[in-house]
Amino acid sequence: MVIPSYFGQPLYLWIGMLLGALVILQVGLGKKWIKIPFRWHRRNGWLILFVGAIHGSLAIAAYVFHVKVQV
Repeated sequence: MVIPSYFGQPLYLWIGMLLGALVILQVGLGKKWIKIPFRWHRRNGWLILFVGAIHGSLAIAAYVFHVKVQV
């Protein structure tokens, strides 16, 4: 197994940046800074759970189990 790289950075870094953007969106929805229906807060929470699980498993594979990262 090899973790792919895009634009010189490993995939788990890009997924982590997506996760950060989702968390910022979640805070904005919860504080009602972003004016969309509140049900998106719940849907975004589930999306954060799944994206976070993928991000965490790839990072653990790279750092703990020493899976190669494509250069």
